[in-house]
Amino acid sequence: MIHIPMQLQLVIIFFQFFFCLIYTFYIIVFFLIYYVSIVIDPRFKLGYYQKQEWEQYYIDAAKKIFTDTFKNFYQDNIDDANNRENTNDESDFLFNILGGNNNNDYNEAEAYLQQPVASIKTDPLTWWKVNCMNFL
Repeated sequence: MIHIPMQLQLVIIFFQFFFCLIYTFYIIVFFLIYYVSIVIDPRFKLGYYQKQEWEQYYIDAAKKIFTDTFKNFYQDNIDDANNRENTNDESDFLFNILGGNNNNDYNEAEAYLQQPVASIKTDPLTWWKVNCMNFL
């Protein structure tokens, strides 16, 4: 039997643990990217999962991942920009005439999901370039 020094055993255990940690991280990130990329494609959205006959639980999970990703990475930036726009002085002429933007309940992710699915021949990047202003 070969004797392996204790330090080398500890290094091997550390690298095994580190590999498992990195592997788990990449698996989680892969599935998050997979779910979001399918839903953000205007040709598929949630209809992809329905056509593949996924159980409703998993379709709801994909929708939740998409909306949570939007909320966590984009909604806060949009809210910050809107707050900066809405810090107008009430004595501002246009603010008094037009009023402030009180549309805080608008959710771009839900609005996107409510739109019909695009044709399968549609280029998703072109679709987003043309339709990006609909979700601001």
